[in-house]
Amino acid sequence: MRLLAITLIVAALCLVSVLPVVHAAQVQIVGPFVHVQYIDLVQTSKMLALQPGQRVTLQFGVPPSNAYKNYLMIVKVAKPSSALQFICTGQCTFKRTPNGLVQEVYVKNGNLTIINAGTSTYVTKLYITYVYARNMEYPLEGQVVKIALKVPDDTINEVSQQIVKLWVDNNVPYMISKVVLPCGKTLSEMAAEGYTVQGVKVEPKYVEINASKAPRGTYTIVLTYCESCAMPYVFLVKALEYLNTTVGPRCSKVVTPADFGIPRGWKLLGYVVAIAAVQPLLPGQKAGNVIVEGRLTVPVSEAAGVAAVRAVSYLIPTIMRFKYIVGTYIVYGTGFRIVNNMTVPVMVLYVPLLYKPTGQLVTVGNRTVILAPVSQLDVSSGIWTALVVQLPEYAVIDKIVTPGGVSYSSVTSSLVPWGTTIRPVSISPDRHQAYIAVALRGVREPGVYKIYITVKPLVLEVTTQTGKPLTNCTVTIQYGNVKVTEVPNENGMVTFSLGTLVSEPIAVTVRYENLTVGELVLNTVPSTPLRIVVPLYNVTIAVTNYRGAPLAGAMVVLSSGNGEYTKVAYTNANGVATIENVPAGTYVLTVKVGSTTLAKTTINVNGNKVLKIGTNVLVVIHVGSQPIVLTTTQVLTAAAVIAAAVVAGVVLLPFIRRRRTSEETQEYIIEENTGEESQSQ
Repeated sequence: MRLLAITLIVAALCLVSVLPVVHAAQVQIVGPFVHVQYIDLVQTSKMLALQPGQRVTLQFGVPPSNAYKNYLMIVKVAKPSSALQFICTGQCTFKRTPNGLVQEVYVKNGNLTIINAGTSTYVTKLYITYVYARNMEYPLEGQVVKIALKVPDDTINEVSQQIVKLWVDNNVPYMISKVVLPCGKTLSEMAAEGYTVQGVKVEPKYVEINASKAPRGTYTIVLTYCESCAMPYVFLVKALEYLNTTVGPRCSKVVTPADFGIPRGWKLLGYVVAIAAVQPLLPGQKAGNVIVEGRLTVPVSEAAGVAAVRAVSYLIPTIMRFKYIVGTYIVYGTGFRIVNNMTVPVMVLYVPLLYKPTGQLVTVGNRTVILAPVSQLDVSSGIWTALVVQLPEYAVIDKIVTPGGVSYSSVTSSLVPWGTTIRPVSISPDRHQAYIAVALRGVREPGVYKIYITVKPLVLEVTTQTGKPLTNCTVTIQYGNVKVTEVPNENGMVTFSLGTLVSEPIAVTVRYENLTVGELVLNTVPSTPLRIVVPLYNVTIAVTNYRGAPLAGAMVVLSSGNGEYTKVAYTNANGVATIENVPAGTYVLTVKVGSTTLAKTTINVNGNKVLKIGTNVLVVIHVGSQPIVLTTTQVLTAAAVIAAAVVAGVVLLPFIRRRRTSEETQEYIIEENTGEESQSQ
């Protein structure tokens, strides 16, 4: 009987259903991004009169609003002189004349000091432009992305001169397919109607809007996803040759690579197209126009008008007029079309623009270097060939070293002596872009060019949802064959030195208390610290007995399904236990007293939780170190067993009394007085 009762009790306690547990952080995709920069320009001038040895320091002014930061200070010297010395506290690049004199200074993140190192008083005028910038990023998701740009920025009270830029990094597989003007029409539609929109420049990955020249209002930039739109970071650009064609009156003509051919290993970037036409007009005649169409057509310069033939007197009546059109365009894409709506032929001069990827990343000592080989064949043809570098936001160019050993580290838009000609070379003030001519006017320099770069580290900040730094966790990044794990510092910051341009996604995993609490895939390296928020919550459990009274001393266990995460707490005198800093997820919650499981269930933690667990505990008896739990289930089960025993005894009593006297005495004691039986034992 006792064995039967114990078996029923254990079976009742074990009838608990445990749900499957899934505990995995949601993977977040970060990037790629489209970058937007609002630039506010404040221009001023200053007369400079320096005695020998005298100096003057130029500093930034006050940004137009808190959203804008000091970005660049451009100082143009009206009368360049070898007597001037320039000292920068930040980054500096210089625009030089062909004889090496400094014409302009571009100062980033610092001040500029000008010193008269000559022997006589130096007098000149300085033209100073303070550049303040507001930077934003928007994620690129889907086949088509539309970005609205308000021009100018109406968050600042006064706009001296403003330029709005939008771009995507070269390796991002998106291109700019449309620019919709505030009037609702695209640039291509305006061009087809014969209108030229001033102040808007477009490339496949870049848009620049000059608020002083372009129509004001909201622009919509449309970006389209395409795998073939990704561009290399380092490449050669070649102007192939001058080609001519003529488009007859009221005719059109299409130009494609079939008209000229592309050298092996090169790809078509686009064209430079120049047109010219003069149409005579008599009274009553209307002038036509010429349209240049392509996937992306950007006017470089356009001049159109009507010239009336007038003499000094009435000797020659003013009857004849001439409509003239002269224009230069950049057309991106595989071909272009000239539509001539005039009554005279249009002369067309065009130059195919080709590009060829080059460059290999290596480590020289502790420096990251791009080795860009330029072969003799690369420079044997074409009008000119240049090496172009366009780096993402997390990398900057330190210097370019030519095969001949000449180093360029601080030149912007400069022309330097080069054999029998002059060499265009430039490193942009932000040091993300550069170009250098490698073949021009019969002067060629093949060989390996070295571009020294600095790759900014990947900086991550790990916090809770309240902004508190999360320090007792690990952060792992992995890309290619590289896998690195770091622990955040006391501020929750963790820094990974990349040392190279990363051309593949970076997987980021955050683990806390043996759980994966954050997973990210970085399709681009952020140029500023990226914050990872790990939500942590408190789980409070109130445990009561069968009467609803607090049950003190109960053990509360919160665990993940795979057992990697386990937290234990005990209820206080009020029957309450709290487990703090629990990551979001699904867990198994178990309530026990000693070895007795009172409750077991699955909970989903997505915020602070307060749970009430009612148990069927009647009493807890502490015998030594092991508590004995008496539950209502046990009592009911025991009562059922006793009742069954009583019934069985009544039915079998006549049979028992017929047995031997000794046997009758033993069965009677069991049935009537279990206490006496205990004493006899």
